[in-house]
Amino acid sequence: MLETSEQNVVSAECLRERSLWLRECSIRRATKILEAKRQRIHEELEQVIAHIALLVPLTDLANSSAEAYAQLLQDAAAQLGDEAFTQLLLQILQEIQRF
Repeated sequence: MLETSEQNVVSAECLRERSLWLRECSIRRATKILEAKRQRIHEELEQVIAHIALLVPLTDLANSSAEAYAQLLQDAAAQLGDEAFTQLLLQILQEIQRF
């Protein structure tokens, strides 16, 4: 039979391992939630970009190309003052323009 001090050491080690396991489970759960949210945001931005010509008509109809709308979005995003959002928008614009 284990002595009391040995039992305390074993109990402490079990508690530490359980705590690490619970932390890892929480991290995995949070990762799944964040990934789902990131995907929805990405899809919504793609949809807005795809429909920007319907939402925001250009005053210069002769220059209503995809590049003109991309530039319009870049200029508008720059005025928001949110660097992270601007970078995300630019990344999605580049992905869309590649296809």
